[in-house]
Amino acid sequence: MASYRVRKGHEPALIPERVMVCMSSSADAPRVLRTGARIAGRLGARWYAVYVETPREAPGRILTNDRDALQRNIALAEELGATVVRVKAD
Repeated sequence: MASYRVRKGHEPALIPERVMVCMSSSADAPRVLRTGARIAGRLGARWYAVYVETPREAPGRILTNDRDALQRNIALAEELGATVVRVKAD
């Protein structure tokens, strides 16, 4: 977007682009994370991987397989350059 604005002679954007991807313990999360990373890279934008921890997935209640998958997804998001944000909510 920044290079487009320069080519067209427009002023720089006042608010830089950001990309947010919601992630979970799902097996589909890596695909979504990689897509978010590609979009952010093309935009030259910072990006965030957000995980909403529900009461069912609280530490001590989350299933072992889900916990392990979530940890892998968080590690992948960080490896791809995301800022990982964890929010507790229903």
